[in-house]
Amino acid sequence: MAPKMIISGIEALPLRVPFKAGSKSVPLAGVHNIPVMPHSFYDGPGLLAAIHATAALGTPDSIIEWCWFDLEAPIYGGALYPKGGRITVPQGPGLGIDPDPDVVRTY
Repeated sequence: MAPKMIISGIEALPLRVPFKAGSKSVPLAGVHNIPVMPHSFYDGPGLLAAIHATAALGTPDSIIEWCWFDLEAPIYGGALYPKGGRITVPQGPGLGIDPDPDVVRTY
């Protein structure tokens, strides 16, 4: 007999878990009231991927684990700063927002 496991949450690494796997596991977790929290230690495309995956697959109460960096010049300006505990999903093409070319050039 296989051992039973109790899962209290799922942490997803958006750059390491194929989107197809996430598109199956996130709704399944939701059916069982198991929170899913994409983990993004990154402050660039990885964070944008986590935001979009959470918006597409999660619930309005979904959260993202993000390591806050107090950068001298944030690569996306203030566009991803949480407001009222929420991050607005960028709506532009691709991942929604392009990095500030001056920040890329300078740093």
